[in-house]
Amino acid sequence: MKLCAKAFLDTPLSINSGYEFYFPEPLIDLNFDLSVNPIFDLFLYNAKEKRIILIECKSSIGLRPKFPSQIKKAKEFLEKNIGHLSEIIGSKLDVKKIEYVLCVYSRDKDRVIDSINSHSNNKSKNNDNDLFKLWYFMPKNQELRLYDEHTHQNKILSDSLKKGFSFNEYRNQLELPFYLNMHNFKVINNIVLGYCYNFNRRDESIEDPKIIRYNQIYKTIEENVSFGLLKDDEITKTKLISQKISQVINYGKKYDLFDVDEKNNIKLKCYGKELKVVIANIEEKFISNWANLEAEESAKKNAFEDYKLKISKKYPTLDSFSSNAEKTP
Repeated sequence: MKLCAKAFLDTPLSINSGYEFYFPEPLIDLNFDLSVNPIFDLFLYNAKEKRIILIECKSSIGLRPKFPSQIKKAKEFLEKNIGHLSEIIGSKLDVKKIEYVLCVYSRDKDRVIDSINSHSNNKSKNNDNDLFKLWYFMPKNQELRLYDEHTHQNKILSDSLKKGFSFNEYRNQLELPFYLNMHNFKVINNIVLGYCYNFNRRDESIEDPKIIRYNQIYKTIEENVSFGLLKDDEITKTKLISQKISQVINYGKKYDLFDVDEKNNIKLKCYGKELKVVIANIEEKFISNWANLEAEESAKKNAFEDYKLKISKKYPTLDSFSSNAEKTP
């Protein structure tokens, strides 16, 4: 997400093509938890042509890729709410001028293409070939590229991305610091530790820098997040930030990374004072506790499956279970 946003923040690619990064997670105000309708990760807009590009970023592709159905659902949800998005942008948007992009690492490019071809072979000619354009990031070259067989409506954008956009010249450029569906541990690492704790340890008036106030977390997120909301919609902004902090607090408590008081202030549970030491200790603790909990959950699941198997062998039908239960004193 950060790389795609960065490529359209006052770069030659952005200036020449006319596309700019506006905000992450369009329509998140209508669907924060993503449990019903998925949403796209990034919103790019060409104000002159009134064209939109919506990007779905995947850090990995599973053995049974779900991205075609996810993109379809996100597309349907967005088109259904195009009027709301038009209000946010302040200009009437046309669904015919929207393009959808899946961005993956180059290692997953062939698997995505194979999945598209396999899906297309199982459908009629009216298939999903045009559902999205494929972008891929090449870590070794630090380049963003467009798949050769795909083309955008904007020729300059297509030509530029087929040649490859290099990030090497933009290392110190403005980036996307925070987004609402960032992984909870990344929020702890980047916001709670990287911003809040680091600020506290530099302030000599703070007695215990490991005690981090709820309001401090809230303010830090508010100052570092980009929203696609209706103008002056402070109620929704407050709700979204509060929900995210609640998720992060519950996550940290689950893995025993900090204690929480009645006011939702937190106290880090780790050794060390230097930022690097605290970050390393919290990460080590998280990985250890995560592994232990996963092993415990896996053991419970396996035990339950074994129990079901034994029961099914002993009582192959509901009637046999009932008859045996009646005989039990």
